[in-house]
Amino acid sequence: MRLCGLARGVVMFALPVLVLAGCGPIPYQVAAPKSVQRQLEPERKTGTPSPRKAISLCYSQSFNTPEALMAEASLICGSGQVKFLESDIFWTPCSLQQPARATFICTPAP
Repeated sequence: MRLCGLARGVVMFALPVLVLAGCGPIPYQVAAPKSVQRQLEPERKTGTPSPRKAISLCYSQSFNTPEALMAEASLICGSGQVKFLESDIFWTPCSLQQPARATFICTPAP
């Protein structure tokens, strides 16, 4: 009789954990680091804007894979080339649930 109550307790605890395990947070876009933005600013002499743009995504190293980050960056960039630039975790505008920030450079298609 006692074993039945224990099994019921395990099932009641394990079922919500298994259901929630498939619900990982999705990376979301934030501002790129200022140092990267400065590199992409138009040159003062020519005044031509850079064709490249920087995007940053907040993510969780526990839930998000590098492939998922690259796929999200490609979706945001559209057509063209996406290149991983850097990842940082300190002093980012990201939430505590997704504290890391990955920065990508988007280059338009020729």
